[in-house]
Amino acid sequence: EFCSNHNFIKIEKEDYTEKEDCLYQIGKPNDEKVQEKENNEESKQDAHGSDLKAASSLKFSKGAEELFGVIFEEEFPDPDGNKNIIQKKDLSKLQYISRREAVLLAACHQMQEMQNKQPDRKVGAVAFSSTVSVIGDGSQKPAKYAGDVLNNFETLLDNGKKLYNEHMMNTILDISKLYNEHMTNTILDNFEILMKKLAKHPEGGSTALGPAVTVALGLASQGKPGSSVIICTDGLANVGLGRTESSADLAAANAFYQKLGEFARDNGIIVSVVTMKGEECKVDMLGKIADATNGIVLRVSPETMSEDFAKVMGEEVIGTKVELKLVLHRALKFRNENPDNLKVDGSICTKVIGNVTKRTERSFEYEIKSLLDQQAQGIDLTGLDEIPFQAQITYELPDGSKYLRVINKSQNVSNDKKEVEQNARVDILATNAAQRNADLALQGKLAEAEENSKKWGSYMSKDIMSNAQKAEQLAQVENFQKQNLAFASAVQQQKEKKVSGKDADDLATNMYNMKQINSSYWNQK
Repeated sequence: EFCSNHNFIKIEKEDYTEKEDCLYQIGKPNDEKVQEKENNEESKQDAHGSDLKAASSLKFSKGAEELFGVIFEEEFPDPDGNKNIIQKKDLSKLQYISRREAVLLAACHQMQEMQNKQPDRKVGAVAFSSTVSVIGDGSQKPAKYAGDVLNNFETLLDNGKKLYNEHMMNTILDISKLYNEHMTNTILDNFEILMKKLAKHPEGGSTALGPAVTVALGLASQGKPGSSVIICTDGLANVGLGRTESSADLAAANAFYQKLGEFARDNGIIVSVVTMKGEECKVDMLGKIADATNGIVLRVSPETMSEDFAKVMGEEVIGTKVELKLVLHRALKFRNENPDNLKVDGSICTKVIGNVTKRTERSFEYEIKSLLDQQAQGIDLTGLDEIPFQAQITYELPDGSKYLRVINKSQNVSNDKKEVEQNARVDILATNAAQRNADLALQGKLAEAEENSKKWGSYMSKDIMSNAQKAEQLAQVENFQKQNLAFASAVQQQKEKKVSGKDADDLATNMYNMKQINSSYWNQK
């Protein structure tokens, strides 16, 4: 089908199938991973920046408010001269709370949800300011790092791996049991010990974000594939690896965060980045880790922090180490792809996808080869009325088992452009265009991004809009045009260098989100 040659092969009858979609297991589960799956363990590290200062009033669940009061207990001198009085902080009487408190309160809220729905999940924390503290699940004394070690990638990563067995031993329920054995006189939520230790991490003006993420990835790499790391900060990384405060550090920082992203992807870790609106954090750098692992990039405010955390913590990896191989008919070739990923004169494309979640979508563009190429490659299209396509997807599940999914489809050939456009999947075309636009912009190829945006904008408005017959198609085109105009405006601002600092972070966040867009986006009303 693909090469137009008749090849004769010997195959057993039971091995032959006419199914379009076939799934094959090509690797057995890892015994250790099976045990972890049975325990439903997930390593979730929160590299939490403690340098948060602004304030806002918030609303959260009763349980989260109660826990907040215990975490931020206030100490008052006893007028009788006895031991100082410890009093819970009453959130209901506060008009404002700091951003740091808002982050912890949002974390309390989400941990309570986790306690109810996924009580066997492993949760740990890594806090950072001018130093890095590995709190883990809270059951052990925090391991602290400072000084020259914050510039040593291998040491930080190896230490993170070694600390897993000591600092990530317990699930949320295990922590409760350990704590209640020693604190029987206090009624506490299961994860209070962890949150209290996180709250006690000293605030500081410096941000050792790069070293903290390195240690967190070391920890998460020892959990099961599909573990996640959530980076939360409101400032520029300015201590140790990955510092971005000085322009002289940017080239090294760029390579560093790219390296972290590749490590996380190869170890089946999904990384999401949460930064604070109104503060500069160099999202274009930090976002590289999320981009490489299919994580989420968010700019948040205290008012919506709980919902934003829910979105991030709700991400579930359904496949890791995903690799996609697409096979076209020899008369076709891929376009806009890295030449290193192409074989057989551009008719076969292999790409490493990494982690996949339920929202992950990838699309590809192809075109017919020139007549000269067809003649040179001995391709004859005479009598060809349908063209075959094949996708081969290899992936791993959290238990370590490996699978190969093979999907075969044939597409009828048509010479009627109008007929084809009347039946076009506008949502897929729009997703492809938006992802390509964002990818070019994030690479700094602003002229190419602008050209691609104009090309797709014109095609959608003239060709698709004039030939589309379904109301759904027309609505999707309108949504695409709105998004495409906003993108064009953002690119123009970048070209004219009108955005910098926190505004550049807002823009980078939008670009990363646009690169992760999927077809459901275009159905919004």
